Amino acid sequence: MLSGRAHHELTRLFPGSPPTVWCTVDGRIPRPPRETHRAAGGGRLRPGRPRLLELLVISLALLVLPVMLLQKLARRLMETPDDRRRRRRAQAARADRGARATRLRTTWGAVGDEQIFDGDWAGAAGQLLLSWFDRCPNPRRLLVVAPQRIALVGPRQRAAYPARARNFVLIAEFPRGEVELESPDIDSEPCYLRLRFADGSWLILTMPDRAAVAPFLTAVRAGRETCSVG
Repeated sequence: MLSGRAHHELTRLFPGSPPTVWCTVDGRIPRPPRETHRAAGGGRLRPGRPRLLELLVISLALLVLPVMLLQKLARRLMETPDDRRRRRRAQAARADRGARATRLRTTWGAVGDEQIFDGDWAGAAGQLLLSWFDRCPNPRRLLVVAPQRIALVGPRQRAAYPARARNFVLIAEFPRGEVELESPDIDSEPCYLRLRFADGSWLILTMPDRAAVAPFLTAVRAGRETCSVG
């Protein structure tokens, strides 16, 4: 959930509270050819370095992690046969969702779990990746589906909690007629959406908060005009 300041910033950029969902690109952005990167301005291809607060959070997590691992081991040693069966069923369900997500990516033309775009750096998707971190050093950004445009918005600075950031900046925007938002299956985990551009290029986005995807798509379908979600 966005903080009050972040919600105000988003409303300023997009009046009417359009549907939004947090997204990221899965893994690292592939390294483009040197000449292509230079021609696009030589922008960063990796997130910005963590700020002090984020480093403190990471340090605290490293201190707590061993305790959590010991607790998990203790629970495992005290498992009953019914507990083990439930755990194995849950593991099998996660593996099935992961395999289903891989199959879905394959239907989009992605090879394996690492390919995130069609591979053409000259296309709209490739150009978007080349500037992915130029205006927003955070890995996560908001996907916004407004009545006339689809946009990506993110914090101006690296933040431990992007939803609480004070200043948001418009990273990229496209008219609704130039890009389609596709989601063949919102039950996959992690959940993927694909931006397919008019020039045939495409980019796969990962939705970290799977529970937020269904209401997001419902809101998009309810208010869509030229955007296709199917």
